[in-house]
Parts: sequence; structure tokens; C-alpha cells
Amino acid sequence: MERFQKVDALARELQVFSDLNMANEDTKNSTGSSSEDEIGGYVVEKILDKRIITKGKVEYYIKWKGYDNPSDNTWEPIENCDCPDLIKEFEASLKKKEEKKQKADKRKSTSLISKSSNSAKRAKSVEKNTTKKSYESSEDDSDNELAQKAAVKAPIEKPKTVAVAPKKSYGIARGEAVDIIIGVHKCEIDDELEALVKYKNGNHEFVPSSIVAELAPKVLIQFYESRLHFP
Repeated sequence: MERFQKVDALARELQVFSDLNMANEDTKNSTGSSSEDEIGGYVVEKILDKRIITKGKVEYYIKWKGYDNPSDNTWEPIENCDCPDLIKEFEASLKKKEEKKQKADKRKSTSLISKSSNSAKRAKSVEKNTTKKSYESSEDDSDNELAQKAAVKAPIEKPKTVAVAPKKSYGIARGEAVDIIIGVHKCEIDDELEALVKYKNGNHEFVPSSIVAELAPKVLIQFYESRLHFP
């Protein structure tokens, strides 16, 4: 009878020990399966960026849960980042961005090569057209030269000689002081402009405007300026 009692007591001790082990295991599992990643008591909400500093060390830019001010975000070394799931998610997103950027750069490079090729084709076409036009122009010049040689020269009329008064015959050329120019008209003989000059001694005479412009330009300019009317 005493022997059965010892066996029963041993069985009860083994059951208690088993229950304690199961309780400890449940406690470990509940602690390890937390859905939130913590660093030093702070909960990581999101990884925003990544950088590589001196000696190839990696740091992540952390957004902390409950801290919405951007100034609260901090750079943390990878060895301090106990949030493997968030790191994996961020790295996957970063890889997609890099692949997207590489595709965009490739399309841009292809577009530039295509534009360069088109520009070269246009330049070659322009050069070809320019050469063709130059050749055609040369042929036209040659034809015109032959036509001029073959053409019958028309008689050239000699211009009518018109007696022109010598320059020294005018008072302005002899040193008489010009007062004003009264008017300007076109000579009926040779179509040259003549100015009606009034001298300071009271005399008047028509003088070719070319002589007045040479010997008394300021007076001639004053005359024309007096005839300008602005609206």
C-alpha cells in the first residue's frame, strides 16, 4: 500500500512540472509573436529611407509610432534595427524603385539616340539639297552668261550734257555768310535739288543742295528740321 502511495505522489509532481513548462512556453510565444517591432522601448512604425555612411555602414531613417513630427524621425544603424519584417518590406520597395528608374533611364537613352539619328539624317538631307541647288544655280549662271553673249547689244544713248555753273560762281563758295535757307526745289534741267539761300548781306540765290550740304550743313539741317511735324 505504501508503495502505491509513493508512485501516486511522484506522478503528481511530474504533472506539476509539466504544467510549469507549458506555462513558460506560452509566455515565450506570446512575447515573440508581437506584431510591433521595438527598439529600446520605442515602436517602429515605418522605415522611410536608407543611407550608407563611412566604411560601408548602413543606416535606416525611422518613423516612430506615436511621433508624427518629422523632427522626431531618426537615423539608426542596422545593428540597432530589430525589425526584420519592416526592413525586408522597405528593401523590396527600394528595389522596385531602382528597377523603375533603370527602365526610365533606358527609355530616355533610346529616345536620345533616336533623336540624334534623326538629326543626322536631316543634316545629310539639307546638305544634299544645298549641293543640288548650288549645282542648279551654277548651271543657271552659265546659261545666263551664254544668253548675254548671244544677245544683240542695244545702242546706248549718250546722256545729254547740261551746263553746270562752276562752284565758285555761288556766293556761298566765295565766303558769303549764309543766314537761312528759305526753300528747296528740284531743278527742271538736271533734276538736282536746289536750295534758295538767303545771305546775311540780304542777297538771295539758288545753290545746289550738294554744295550747301558741303559748305553750310548745319543751316541745311535746320531747314529740314523746321519742316518736320510730329503728331
